Amino acid sequence: MASSKIELNEVKFENVELTNVKMTHSNFTNITFINCTFRHVNFSNSSFNNISMVDCDLDEVDFTQSEFDGIQFISSNFKQALFNKSNFIFTKYEDCQLIEVEFIRIKHKELSLTKCLLSKNNFLYTRLDGLNFSNLKLSDLLFSMDLISGMTITKEQAMAFFEELGVNVVVANYSEDWAKEFEKIKTDILKKISADIIRIEHVGSTSVEGLCAKPIIDIDIVIEDYSKFEAVKSGLASLGYEYEGDLGITEREAFSYEIDQKNQFMEHHIYVCPKHSVELNRHVTFRDHLRNNQPDCQKYGEIKRAAAKKFPTDIEGYLDMKGVVISEIYQRCGLLK
Repeated sequence: MASSKIELNEVKFENVELTNVKMTHSNFTNITFINCTFRHVNFSNSSFNNISMVDCDLDEVDFTQSEFDGIQFISSNFKQALFNKSNFIFTKYEDCQLIEVEFIRIKHKELSLTKCLLSKNNFLYTRLDGLNFSNLKLSDLLFSMDLISGMTITKEQAMAFFEELGVNVVVANYSEDWAKEFEKIKTDILKKISADIIRIEHVGSTSVEGLCAKPIIDIDIVIEDYSKFEAVKSGLASLGYEYEGDLGITEREAFSYEIDQKNQFMEHHIYVCPKHSVELNRHVTFRDHLRNNQPDCQKYGEIKRAAAKKFPTDIEGYLDMKGVVISEIYQRCGLLK
């Protein structure tokens, strides 16, 4: 593959074909591509500013760890492209096809999708700030639950998005393996941060024996205060975890990871909370109440199953239906007055 680092500004390309070209660490500004073809092209670690691609085909193009600002793709087709660990500001896709594209650990600010076909794409650990979409055709998409927790769009947009996707609500029977998986992850984490934390808590529904749950381990790492946070963040980074911010929830710092780096563990969510965190108190109080109150645990499990059955692809309906029971239990365990 030919290799070069280039700087391009105020250029228009028409009917150009690039094959087996490497242009990493390059800068492209005010560029227009019309009816161009890119095959096996590596643009990784590059910067794209004010770019327009019209009637273009991109096959096995690598944009990993690149920066995009002011990009529009019109009537263009992507197949097996990589946008991993990239950042986007003001991106527009119109009348495009995206097939087997990877958007892993990316950040999108102001994303517009209109009349697009998305199929067999991976959206893992993706953050979307401002999302507009219409007339989409979607199939065989892979989303991590971190996408849901990481979305910072309005509730109305999120629910419409999930409805469009047809996301299935999955509630699994309790498994004794969940406690064992938590202990494996806890042991791994303690190798690096044991001196800087108070404790590690298994929270969420997988932490309650006998309760059905979404099969993802929720973990709260408890610290004295934020004076310990940087040391813990550094330790987690050495284990392959990346800091994602608080994702809109105060004093609950989220961390994600690459799937292939942690495939020896069950899927899990990592949060770091100071010991006085309201969110930590909510997690632990709710968990302990369900562990010690069999009637409420049974009632909560029943409503989760009923809601998943009634609203298998309606996230809002599922959350609203079980939310009534959650509020009742919160009142009984002192989380709501």
